[in-house]
Amino acid sequence: MRWLSSIRGRFLLLSALTVGLALALTAALLISLFASNIRKRIDAELTSNVNTLAGALSFDATGRLDRPKGPVDQRFMVPYGGLYWQIVDDATGQTIRSVSLFDMALALPDDGHADGAIHHYTLPGPEGSTLIVLERLVRVAGPDSQQRALRIAVAIDQATLEDARAGFASDILPSLAMLGLFLIGASIAQLAFGLRPLSSLNEGIDRIREHRDTRLTGSYPAEFQTTVKAMNQ
Repeated sequence: MRWLSSIRGRFLLLSALTVGLALALTAALLISLFASNIRKRIDAELTSNVNTLAGALSFDATGRLDRPKGPVDQRFMVPYGGLYWQIVDDATGQTIRSVSLFDMALALPDDGHADGAIHHYTLPGPEGSTLIVLERLVRVAGPDSQQRALRIAVAIDQATLEDARAGFASDILPSLAMLGLFLIGASIAQLAFGLRPLSSLNEGIDRIREHRDTRLTGSYPAEFQTTVKAMNQ
């Protein structure tokens, strides 16, 4: 650890630590902001699908829900496709769901909420997945003109968010590593330039000690003027 006894060694260690910490915090912040933005986009997409389903609700002559047409995203049509919808008629107990849910149903919590309000859940999904779920309660007039309370839920595989976050991290981390190397290199260059007058001062003192000169000559920074003046006196 002899190199820690020098200004250069201490400066380089401090530079590496501060640059590394700054880049780590920057990476964490950028990944967090990216994930937050993706989550907002996912919520907006799910809300749009909920509204599309709500606008397509209808009943047959017997008072049972018809299967709504839409949304058109093909993931709804593929078993375990990663995007799901489910509509529950609490009055009749009827449940209809997207093809993507195949042989399972969303276990929606039985918590009452205001008409039109959006509720967010994290629920277990197909094949051990975890789903981000948006649910909205709407009231629609049935064939008998009576208001029917329907629970519309749309869900997406949480892996979509996690994969996007991991992909962003793998893209940004090499760039941040290159930036870190550049900053450390710039610190080394600054250190070499900043300590050059000190090397000149040491060389001047050596010349005086060896009787090759009687004074310190040359241009020195203001911080060294007191030392130069005392030495020359």
